[in-house]
Amino acid sequence: MACAIVLVLAPGCLAPTLPVPPPSASAELLSGTAVVTGHANPGAYVSCLNVRTETGVIVRADSTTGAFTLMIPANAGDGLQVWQEIGTNRSGALDLCVACGAPVADH
Repeated sequence: MACAIVLVLAPGCLAPTLPVPPPSASAELLSGTAVVTGHANPGAYVSCLNVRTETGVIVRADSTTGAFTLMIPANAGDGLQVWQEIGTNRSGALDLCVACGAPVADH
């Protein structure tokens, strides 16, 4: 009987998980610091990497709204990569250019 239950339940465990989308974000430069604000899944960990300096910051998105704000040292023109993690699922990165305006590209 136990084998029959395992065989019936096993296919449900193999269902793929949906991919986690990148967070939405923008960056503003204030005195050598990029202030990155945006929205991710509520409670997700949001990571930001300054590609030039190879330094990063991790914050937790608000558990109700998903809003987040982080600060990372940067200069005008620096590239930032921003992504979110929910459990063991990681999104692709959102590329931002500091003091350049809109997101550069997704990957």
